[in-house]
Amino acid sequence: MKPYNLTLLLMTAAALLSSCTTGFTHRTRLKISESDVDIERVQFYTNKKIVLRRDVRRDERVRTTKGGKLTVENGRVVETVRIGRKTPGVCTAVTDTTLILRVGESESSVLQFRREGDDYVLDRGTASKNQVLFESRTYEVLRGAECALRIKRSDDFDTRRSRRRVRGLRLATE
Repeated sequence: MKPYNLTLLLMTAAALLSSCTTGFTHRTRLKISESDVDIERVQFYTNKKIVLRRDVRRDERVRTTKGGKLTVENGRVVETVRIGRKTPGVCTAVTDTTLILRVGESESSVLQFRREGDDYVLDRGTASKNQVLFESRTYEVLRGAECALRIKRSDDFDTRRSRRRVRGLRLATE
């Protein structure tokens, strides 16, 4: 295969894969509410990779998470947690301005997203702090501070669907 054909093929495949989700907006949230769909039954995704970091206290018992890693920097123990792009999550709580997304096995593996305009973005406290609460600990956001929520494009909350299966009808035998 010629190099430019391969490049075109890869670009097309990437476009198709990335178009499977769409941004979760306040408008979408209102549609979900109007459709009587429980928001906790909607599959959410992160749109960017998130990297969290915190210094571990010497007296603290450390458990690394599935996406976490411990390193030693200048004699300090540092925990880093990576949450990949398109990580699936479920909503555990919602208010008018925030949405809590659970992204891990633990009940405390949650991230808070806040409404900013029409979008829901990672709530990282004040801009000067750039911190989030994750697994009951405060982490600095190293990457993904502008992360927003996405949902499957196929979720159409404007349409109410009813499904049933018709088995068919056979002629009676004599």
